[in-house]
Amino acid sequence: MVTGVFFLFIEISYMLLLSYPIKYFFKQQILSVKHWDWYIGYIKILMIFHF
Repeated sequence: MVTGVFFLFIEISYMLLLSYPIKYFFKQQILSVKHWDWYIGYIKILMIFHF
């Protein structure tokens, strides 16, 4: 039960950490293929370590 809440907190913090840079890039309009590849790779690494 405690570990479930802990992992939920980690997941929410990951979502916040990922959403802030994405919003910044949308604001700056610097959306290139390289940035998306970097974010997708970062999310894949997080998911591998998460599960």
